Amino acid sequence: LTLSDEELQPVGVGLYPAAALANHACDPSAAQTFEGATLVVRALRALPTGTAVTLAYVDVAQSRAARRAALLRAYAFECACEVCAAPEAAAAPAEAAALERRTAAVLAAIEQGAWEEARAQAEAGCELATRLYPPAAPALGVHLLRLGKLQAHADQLPHAVASWRRALAILRVSHGEAAPLVRQLQRDLDGAQAELQGAAASAGHGDEVERAAISAAEA
Repeated sequence: LTLSDEELQPVGVGLYPAAALANHACDPSAAQTFEGATLVVRALRALPTGTAVTLAYVDVAQSRAARRAALLRAYAFECACEVCAAPEAAAAPAEAAALERRTAAVLAAIEQGAWEEARAQAEAGCELATRLYPPAAPALGVHLLRLGKLQAHADQLPHAVASWRRALAILRVSHGEAAPLVRQLQRDLDGAQAELQGAAASAGHGDEVERAAISAAEA
């Protein structure tokens, strides 16, 4: 398996015979994370007794053809899971390619300190990621986490709070409550909410902060 850091960036490879017993699915029932070199598998949803534990061997935001090609090349099988067996949206291949471009553009803009460009690209990328990933996908949580950081950097705290809430709902399941990434996200979210509440209290706006965050989440 490919070892990754908390933001799912590859850092190496390892042999995990027990994890290898889990089959691939493009809408997996579980996700793997790493605590050092220790692999941890967590269910992404309630699993009735007898339900198969499945993992994503490849990036499931790719088009069906790209996923199947990657699996055939690396694991010598063609995926026939429920997602691959269902009709694929006509726009999916183009959207998958666009997400890859947007993500690369975000990272390049961050490297250059072009924060507004990074935020704009991240917002567009998250719209694509929301359509392409299963709702509980850790990768979607990472996209939302990054977007929230860029929105906070741009002083768009209601939007940052909305993004971080969505990210936290995903990552606390996939990574666990005790993961450093999740703990830091919770601290950032708490700090942003406290700052907004303090500003609202000073201005006498009360519950408008909560409504603003909800509106940002729905936008």
